[in-house]
Amino acid sequence: MSLGARKPWELPQVEIVAIMVYPSLCISEVSHKIVILSIYTLTIPTFKNIEEERVFWETHDTLDYLDETKVKKVRFPNLKKTTKSISIRLPVDMIDELKVRANSMDVPYQSFIKMLLKKGLNTP
Repeated sequence: MSLGARKPWELPQVEIVAIMVYPSLCISEVSHKIVILSIYTLTIPTFKNIEEERVFWETHDTLDYLDETKVKKVRFPNLKKTTKSISIRLPVDMIDELKVRANSMDVPYQSFIKMLLKKGLNTP
């Protein structure tokens, strides 16, 4: 009995012995038991309203709809970045000069130092 390229919902009622999620379907028979080696990623339906979407996700697993091949890294540049305190030794006259320049810009001197570091890092 060859099952060919049937969709998971077209399979006969059988005992499933192993499931691994991948974007394509590959089925093999093992002594009257079907081993699903991979499953199609499903398409998320269009919802008429939020209530319909809520009911849908209460009864479905989001992992069934995840296509790992389309996952991308994202950055959230407007989030407040985590900071870490460091200790750096600078000559007193350099600190005084930083404070004078920061004061002339009406900026706290530590913020001014961060501005200078950022500018330096962005310069090739």
